[in-house]
Amino acid sequence: MANDNNILSEILQFHNSTNGNTFITITGLIDESCYIFGVRAYTDNGYGEWAVIANETLKLPPLSDSIIALSVLVGILCGLLTVIVIVHIYCFIRKKSLCTINKETKADDDISMQVCAPYEIHKAKQTEENEGVYDECQTSPDDVYEHIPQ
Repeated sequence: MANDNNILSEILQFHNSTNGNTFITITGLIDESCYIFGVRAYTDNGYGEWAVIANETLKLPPLSDSIIALSVLVGILCGLLTVIVIVHIYCFIRKKSLCTINKETKADDDISMQVCAPYEIHKAKQTEENEGVYDECQTSPDDVYEHIPQ
């Protein structure tokens, strides 16, 4: 237990928590100071006994410039990485859309397919069309070719 002579009376504060909270946050404590906390419960039977807790706060080391610089560097790198990823996604989507447009125009340039007719039908058509071409020649070879004396 702390010595009562070392307690500054102007620092004494009382805080009642009657709303059912099981914890309380105390802010504004000074580094390297001793604080004494007294806690007691209130129930239907009345107040309980005081529980006295003495704690000493520690001095927090100041943040060094290297930690701050490292934090800023990590933040900048994360932002830069985010921008790079967004640009790559945009380029990928644009490339895909150009490829799709090229495929659509290429499809218009393709030769249209025709349904093939069975071979027998096609052969019969050709025979009918070409009957006049293969008629026997009624002329003699002498009429066609000119003889040159040697």
